Amino acid sequence: MSSRILEKLKGLKISDIIFIIFIIISISGIYANHLERKELKGIDSKGKEKAKSIRIVLLIVGLLIYIYFLQDKIRNKDDEVSEFINNLDILASILFVLGGILFIYVEYKGEDDAIILE
Repeated sequence: MSSRILEKLKGLKISDIIFIIFIIISISGIYANHLERKELKGIDSKGKEKAKSIRIVLLIVGLLIYIYFLQDKIRNKDDEVSEFINNLDILASILFVLGGILFIYVEYKGEDDAIILE
């Protein structure tokens, strides 16, 4: 097999692993919500703190995945047919990374109560 096909197969295997990680992230997010519900019901007094810690870890893992996607887009830039579309794809990946950083900041520094503007 050619090296290009082997590289594509390797990329697909990594993609499969990333999808498995996303499934684990989703299940962990559901568990974090469960812990927060337990605190609201008065069962676990530290449920919200535990949920916040889990969410921060999940957001960091998600951010690392988006950074991997950005690196992959930049590395495979020459493979694309249209340079304009490729640049838009890279821009979208950069925005996802910035959004991930903002989500982590809001989760880490965010208030417990919602901010209501009147």
